[in-house]
Amino acid sequence: DFTVETWIYYNSAGANSSTITDFRSGSTGTNFLIYLGPSATLTFYATGAARITGNTMSTGQWYHVAVTRASGSTKMFVDGTQVGSTFADSYNYAQTDVYIGSDYTTATLTLNGYIDDLRITKGFARYTGNFTAPTLTPPIL
Repeated sequence: DFTVETWIYYNSAGANSSTITDFRSGSTGTNFLIYLGPSATLTFYATGAARITGNTMSTGQWYHVAVTRASGSTKMFVDGTQVGSTFADSYNYAQTDVYIGSDYTTATLTLNGYIDDLRITKGFARYTGNFTAPTLTPPIL
């Protein structure tokens, strides 16, 4: 079980995806990443495929994003509401690397925006259903 949650602020979509967090150390393996695709679609990618596809994010706005796994069910939430389908997830993620705002190459797929209050919880799914998102005290941009 785990929770990865953060606030994101997206400036603009580019030709490439924009990584929020990447737990992979290479292009193979079972670890996962959370990113915005070229069309600004929020995506949970694991074990070589997009497993949960969520909302299209607007620029110039803060969003609370959370991905949780509880008892083999991974869910993604935006502002406290589940988006996309629940992913039946039995993979043993063995993260040794964490990249924030960039993918594992650190040269591409960087986030054109901001991340605030990133929290990673190992061993506990903080959210298993829709919830009231925490309040953000927006940083000065």
